[in-house]
Amino acid sequence: MLALAAAGYSDEPEKCLKKVLPDGQVLNTYTVKCSYETDSLLHITTSWLAYFLDQINWIDYNPPPLISSDCLAFIATDDVAKVIVMSFRGTEGLLQLFEQILQYQRGGKPFYENGHIYEYFFNAFNLIWMGGFEKGAREALAGRTGDDYELWITGYSLGGALASVTSSYIAKLGLFPPSRIKIVTFGQPRTSDYDHAAWHDATFPYSFRVINGRDPVPHIPPKIGPLALFHHGTEVWYPTEMWPLSERKVCAEADGDYCSNRILLWNIMDHIYYFEVDVGEWGKKGCAG
Repeated sequence: MLALAAAGYSDEPEKCLKKVLPDGQVLNTYTVKCSYETDSLLHITTSWLAYFLDQINWIDYNPPPLISSDCLAFIATDDVAKVIVMSFRGTEGLLQLFEQILQYQRGGKPFYENGHIYEYFFNAFNLIWMGGFEKGAREALAGRTGDDYELWITGYSLGGALASVTSSYIAKLGLFPPSRIKIVTFGQPRTSDYDHAAWHDATFPYSFRVINGRDPVPHIPPKIGPLALFHHGTEVWYPTEMWPLSERKVCAEADGDYCSNRILLWNIMDHIYYFEVDVGEWGKKGCAG
């Protein structure tokens, strides 16, 4: 699934897509502006954020420019493998990452009667959804809801959160059976509150969040503030390295202390690299190598 999550960084996402689904084709891509004004960075001196940043090892990190960035998603199909893919690109630039952190104080938006979704991700999802993604999703899913089709939804970093929200709405709107939706995210930040996480776990039998070692992003926003955020399950944590046979721990208790929550000192490079590749750069190169 990582190649599908990284594909959004490429100008030609089909190159990554075909690494997983040789007969797959991208139907459409959707790009919207989902970053806000740069003066939001001035709030970085808030006490908890200053503490958070102090816990991260920034050594060897060469940050991208502090510029406004877009959210990108694409929809693809493989009618031979009987798979529909929805993929969401990850965070681009420190500005977008900081905005996700800083807006935690604004709380969440209700998801029907099933808890709340963090406002930043809720708004970003709606921008994509209303920017043509809903129409594209309905068209791609029409006629492909039979028992022989699966819907794969994936994303990395911010894209993992958008994948989670999108899967929630697709299930709630009855666009595709949740029993045949597979959700796999990488380095996903906390996306919603406990009630929504519990609904997610009860709704989707196949949902996994993959975390690399000391990646800090799955631990933001914090489990404090107006919206006490909580991960949905199931966490797959690689504590030391990410090779095919590396040690991994699977924790069904989504936000407990048995997997990555036991880490106290984080390393930003563990977010940049998943399965030993720089996800963004790998995607830009068409997932070659």
